[in-house]
Amino acid sequence: MPRNFAASDGYAFAWDEFASPGEPRGRIVVVHGIRSHAGWYAGSCAKLAAAGYEVCFLERRGAGRNTVARGDAPGFRRLRQDIVEFVASRPPLPTHLMGISWGGKLAVAVAAVVPVASLVLVAPGFVPRARTPLRERLRIVAARLLAPTALFDVPLNAPDLFTADPHWQEFLRTNPHDLYRATARFFVASVALDIRLRRTTNATPTLTLLAGNDRVIDTAATRAYAAKFTHPANRVVEYPGLAHTLEFEDPELKFVDDILAWLAAV
Repeated sequence: MPRNFAASDGYAFAWDEFASPGEPRGRIVVVHGIRSHAGWYAGSCAKLAAAGYEVCFLERRGAGRNTVARGDAPGFRRLRQDIVEFVASRPPLPTHLMGISWGGKLAVAVAAVVPVASLVLVAPGFVPRARTPLRERLRIVAARLLAPTALFDVPLNAPDLFTADPHWQEFLRTNPHDLYRATARFFVASVALDIRLRRTTNATPTLTLLAGNDRVIDTAATRAYAAKFTHPANRVVEYPGLAHTLEFEDPELKFVDDILAWLAAV
């Protein structure tokens, strides 16, 4: 069910609720990547909800169905605070934070300031392969000082970066809510988030899911990054041969079964 949540600065962002069939055993709050939105992940969210979880999929301000300040964010702290405020607004339940792609970085930043029961990171964007060219990065730095809301291309506009499946490639070419451009200050906020994460120790129980044929993130380097997490319940699962967006690559959504099994054991 689509809803809206008003953050403390007045920005109202869209989120989707997937209700469990009975009393929920916990809540899963989902945070997406730079380009994506809730429409990419309806299948996995519905499967998680059917297993007894209340699933809340947040669409980042300026992304997805949020048309105000399209592609913009005042800074990573504001994006982090949006999630913190949303979590605090919900009735008490064990809360698990699920970060997908770029949203994996934001999820770890949130868990550093507010306790959550666990983190589930799906192809998290700690070490990207797809990067903005150097000349464009220099233009972004200059624009951050002179025109912070100037828009630049997101370096993830080719559908085959996400999936080899022709059906889902066509979906990525035609669905109306993907984000193709973001502001200079959004890109700089992403770099600032990277710098913050280098100083952040993640002690939350964490499941990291990786795609073996990922052209968006560096899988080997991300595995090494996840190895620095400290909780004894941590687990890393890699899916050989699959591209970045597991949702599009795994028709039976078996990776959701892995999430559910791990959550049951945490």
